Amino acid sequence: MAPRTGDVGVRTACITSDGIVLRVTQDGAPLWEASALQRGEQDPALFGVPPGYQVIDPQAVAEQVGENLENLGSVTGAPNPR
Repeated sequence: MAPRTGDVGVRTACITSDGIVLRVTQDGAPLWEASALQRGEQDPALFGVPPGYQVIDPQAVAEQVGENLENLGSVTGAPNPR
């Protein structure tokens, strides 16, 4: 357990070596506690993109923003940053 102090009091957390939070207390009072833990393989479907959401390529978005800025500069007469 590693105590952490702040203006809210002392918070203490019990965390497994692989990062699973089992319990959090504040000034000795429980804030959160795991009631069960089961290790094992996870169903890949749990990590899929939900229906109705669209996956966006951040690199493609950044390139499009750059192109839009260049086009805006040509309209306004601003110098090309490249």
